[in-house]
Amino acid sequence: MSRGIQVRETIELLCRILTDNGASLVEAETLRKAKFDKPEASGPLWQLLFELTSFSKYGKIASSATIAFNKMKTEEKVLCVKKEMQRKGYLSRAFASLPPDMQGGSRELLLALAWLIHTEGIIHRFMDNRSSPVDDDVMSLYESVEEEDSGDHPPFTDKKYTPAQRVQQLLMLNHKLRMKIRLLHAAQQEHATLTHKIHNATYGVTLSPGMNHLTTMQTHMLRHPQEMKKVLTLLEADSSRLENLLQWEDKEIVFWEWMDSVLDLKVQGRVDGGDSFSSDAEGAEMGACAARTVYLDVPPSMGADIAASRRNLMNMILQFESAIEKLEELWETKRSTVSEWELDQLLTAINAEILQLQSTLGREPNKERCLTSRGPSLALVKNKSESRVPAKVSNAVAASSQSRDIEEDTAAPIQDEITRLQMEAESLERELTAMRRDCLQRLNTVAETDPDTICIIPPHVRKLCQ
Repeated sequence: MSRGIQVRETIELLCRILTDNGASLVEAETLRKAKFDKPEASGPLWQLLFELTSFSKYGKIASSATIAFNKMKTEEKVLCVKKEMQRKGYLSRAFASLPPDMQGGSRELLLALAWLIHTEGIIHRFMDNRSSPVDDDVMSLYESVEEEDSGDHPPFTDKKYTPAQRVQQLLMLNHKLRMKIRLLHAAQQEHATLTHKIHNATYGVTLSPGMNHLTTMQTHMLRHPQEMKKVLTLLEADSSRLENLLQWEDKEIVFWEWMDSVLDLKVQGRVDGGDSFSSDAEGAEMGACAARTVYLDVPPSMGADIAASRRNLMNMILQFESAIEKLEELWETKRSTVSEWELDQLLTAINAEILQLQSTLGREPNKERCLTSRGPSLALVKNKSESRVPAKVSNAVAASSQSRDIEEDTAAPIQDEITRLQMEAESLERELTAMRRDCLQRLNTVAETDPDTICIIPPHVRKLCQ
């Protein structure tokens, strides 16, 4: 089966499902014309959107929705659909800018229809609402009985009765109950008598295995064949609707792939025709038309609230500007304090001192204790991706050089000094990393609150904060 045939069958299936569940008749050719933005497809799609938004709101497509749509003016229909779609979250400016005369914009209407079907789960809600037409009358009877039983009937004891009146009330209730029981018993006897007559009259004729007569329902259906035809017609129609819903589960992916091609056509048309909001002048025009493309009930104070929020944002930016400048100055100071060559020299000197002390104490040199660029046990390591070290690190390393004056036969104080230097260096590194992360977080927060600002963090700064 070719791709075009699959798409056509899927669109026809969708149209049948919508029609089976109360929507107005829409042909598959109408949706195909809407893909190419044909103006004659706009009217049916406006009505279909009106009915589906009503279904999404009330749970069913009643005939009153179609009647209301026919009685409303054209501008009122368009306004109602746009308002409901924006209330559900569809904030497309192209859709909101469609003309109020329901002429043109069929492709935008088709995209809005697909969005509504997907977001609101229209087809799955159709499935949830399905029930057998044969059980409708029985279920309605059960519901009416439950409503009658669920009513609040306050007992007569709530009223002010004298003892004699209460006894008289109880006696009257007993008489009513006895009469109802007699009527029920008589009806049951009559039902049993009629059932016995039917069984005797149909003895030898059966439609059910294990029985030698017809049931009351079977006899009624045979005596009234038109009722049987009606029930069969209802069952066939309902079976067809259920089969369409099951087929949609298998063919749904074809429809959404087709909608991708519709969206591609829209994007291609925008590229070929140029973006309508590309220039600054057109962007200003877009801002001026923003009020005409919003159909929700916006509070009158919304403009003042937005202006106040913008002022608060500007004040926060100005407040953190000085902190950012101080951070940059601190960064430059820390970066210029210790160079990579100086760090290499300090690491070499410390490693030589450790090896000398170990040889003096008569121990084998343990290279794992040396300060190398890969040493996991010390914080004073050389990181190839980080060529900038805080100023306090050089002071800590300089302090370690003073330990050379310690006597060579006392290894424990030297080890304690090295441990102390390690702890101090780790503390300094953690403090500097925390300051970097805090400042970057503040920068990101300020940038996110202003849509016109983009904060791009240099890669080396991002690595330092990890």
